[in-house]
Formats: sequence, structure tokens, C-alpha cells
Amino acid sequence: MTPPDRTTPTPPPGFRRDPARRFAIIDFVVLAVGLALLNYFVSRDDPGWLRVNPTPILLIPVLLGVRYGFVAGLGGGAATAGLVLAARFVDGASGPVFDDAWNHRLTFALLPFFGALTGQLAESLRKRRHDLQQRNAALEEENARLEVEGELLVLAKHDLQQRLGLFGAESAALDENLEDLASATREAGPARLLAILHEVTRTRAAAVYHLPPGGPEKSRTLTRAAYIGDPSRFPDLLQSGDHHIIHEAIESERFLTQQSLWDPVPRRSPGYLMAYPIAGPEDAGSYVVVIQDLPFNNISPRTFSILKAICDWFKYLGVTAPGAGSGHRAIPQGDFFGAIETAVATHAEQAVPSLLVRLPFDLPVDVNPASAFKDLLAELPRTALLTSSFENGDRSILFLIPAVSDARIAEEFRFAFASFGNRLGLTALPEPRFHLTRPEESPQQLWGRLVATS
Repeated sequence: MTPPDRTTPTPPPGFRRDPARRFAIIDFVVLAVGLALLNYFVSRDDPGWLRVNPTPILLIPVLLGVRYGFVAGLGGGAATAGLVLAARFVDGASGPVFDDAWNHRLTFALLPFFGALTGQLAESLRKRRHDLQQRNAALEEENARLEVEGELLVLAKHDLQQRLGLFGAESAALDENLEDLASATREAGPARLLAILHEVTRTRAAAVYHLPPGGPEKSRTLTRAAYIGDPSRFPDLLQSGDHHIIHEAIESERFLTQQSLWDPVPRRSPGYLMAYPIAGPEDAGSYVVVIQDLPFNNISPRTFSILKAICDWFKYLGVTAPGAGSGHRAIPQGDFFGAIETAVATHAEQAVPSLLVRLPFDLPVDVNPASAFKDLLAELPRTALLTSSFENGDRSILFLIPAVSDARIAEEFRFAFASFGNRLGLTALPEPRFHLTRPEESPQQLWGRLVATS
């Protein structure tokens, strides 16, 4: 047989051990006895104080309702009415109980009504206070969380400022800026170049002028292509001979600045601050970038190097002759080597490497590479430059992808080139050769390693 369960029996349904109910009964008894004694000594001939309006007996249901809620107020009022009727019946001064109840029906009805009303109002106020306390606690918790997040954001800001100061804030988004240059049309290229210079170095007044072909004559007439800042500083037609810094920059084909900008405390002399001639590849126009105003708190050697780097890449990305429907730039081998020189200088000065790729292109005559090559170009950025190479009887295509600062992106490019042979269905095609620029490696050394066939 199963032994009897000796655990504590489960209370019957509807029964609950509620301490508040016990305290409500105690309070009711104390209030009723206290008021009954007071009634007996003050107004013995009026049990329940029914002749007083309002009767003090109302205090019992009202206080119970305020303290314990709707049920206690309603029950306390009904119990109080019953006790008053019983007291009047025992006293014998009120006649038949039913007649007495009818004569004072309003008072007896108000006892449970006021108890229930005050109990409901008290419960509503307590519930509202509880909700407000919960909301206040939630808001305090949220405020504490936001304060912590604020501290973390401040720390992250300081960390970012330190990183940008270490690696160079101006060159942090060089790859994106070059992509913008490559996406612009030839007509919009000068304006886009100035927008990037303003964004990166806070250049406030600058212009790009068309540079007409000519020899070492004293002056050339430059035509304004784009400007930012006050247009009165940059006339539509400008004589290079009227401005020494522009004339010297054109004749020497160098990036020139006012010498006073290199002083320990930079200062400026009247006239333009900087000038740099940009001669594009074959069949492309040439320009002169003229800068008239820079924030002096933004001037540093890094400012000049990033200005020059962006202008150098503009040679190949912003002034190239149109015609490549894919948006990639096929340029002569001489210009490609010049782009390698720019990539090496950018890596040395801005710590932003570039990727060089040699793709073998000795294909059987019955293989049409157009579709696979189109897919390859679609996976490369618009900044990619390419040229053909023929060394020791081996044909190849050389690629230069500037400003590849993320190693994961470089791996994606490696995969795109490596799958070129698979797209053609050729397993015997030699593997592509990849080289990242290195500051200690000259452009000649990099070129030699790139085109080497063994």
C-alpha cells in the first residue's frame, strides 16, 4: 500500500493566508470598539450617531478603504451598518429593526459606498505610485546605462583621435576619395578634386585651371575649370606670368608652396599659397591646381603630402581620356610606371599600400577571354589602372589598385584574379603574381619583380 502523504495539506480553493486581511479585521474591531465607547459616553441615546450628519461612523469604512483597498472598504462599510443596526436593536430605542433601517436607509447605503469609493481611489493611487516608482527605477537604470555608454563613447572618441593622430586622419579615407575621383566624368573631375581637398584638408579657397600646351614662354593663359571659395580670387582667365609661384610650378613641373609656410610658425605672404601642375596621360588635358587659403591650424608637412598625393592620383583617375565602358583605366606602360611611383610615394608618406598584379594572358587562339575579363573588371574598384606587358615572349596584363588599406579587401582581389583561369576553363594558365608596395622598395625594384618571368 502506498503510505499516506504526511506533507502539509493544500489549502482549499479560495483560501489564502493573507496578513493584510488579518490586520484589516483587527483595525475594524479596534475602530468599532473605540467609536462605540465614545458614542456610549458622548451620545448614549443615539446609537450609531445617526442624528449627526455626517455620522462619525463613516470613519470606519473610509479608513479601512484608504488603508486596505476596495474590498476592505466595502466589507467594512457593510459590517459597520450591521453593527449599528444590531446596537440600535439591542438598545430598543429605535422600534422595529426593519423600520429603523428604512428610515436611515441613506446612511446605511453610504457606509459601504464610501468605503468602496475610498478603497478604489486608494488602490488607484497606490497603483499609480507603484507604476511611477517602476518607471522611475527604469529611467534611473536607463540613465545609468546611458552614462556608462557616454563614458565609453568618450573613451572611443579619444582612442579614435589617438589612432588618427598616429596613422594620419587626412589619409584615413584615401581609398574612398580615390574611388570618388574615378567615378567622376572628365568634366566633373576638377570640381570633385576640389571637393575632396576641402573635405580632407579643409581647403577654403582653391581653383583648377586648364593648362594649354606650350613651351618655355614667359606666360600662358589659363582657363578656370572649377573653384571653391571667393570667385573674385580666381579670374576666369589667368596669366601664369602674373603669379611667380604658378609660373615656377609650371616650368619646373613641381609642387610648390610659399616658403614661409614651412617656418616653425607658419605664415603667409600675399598671393597664392600653393600651385601644382597636373599633366594627365596621353590624350588627356593638363591642369594647374592653385590653392589660395588653408586653415593655419591645419597646416603640417602631412597636409602638403596628402594634397600632393590626391593631385598625383588625379592625373590617372580624374583626367584620363574616356572610352573604357567598364570604368577601368587602361593606360600606356610609361604612365603606368608613373602611377607606380605615385603608389610608392603614397605608401611612404601616408602608410597606405597599393596592390600590383601581373595576370598572365597567353591564351590559346580558340579561347575568347572577353566575358571572363569583363567579370574580372566588374569585381575590381573603379580606381584600378591596367596596362599590357610583353616580356621574354610572355604576354601579361598589369594591374595597379591604389590605396588598399584593408587586408581582407586585398584577399578578395586575390581570389578574383585567381579565379580568372577557372572562368576560361584553363587549368594550365600560370598563377597571377601579387605584390604590395613597400616603403623601402623603389619603383624600379617593384617594376622588376612585377614583370619578371622566372
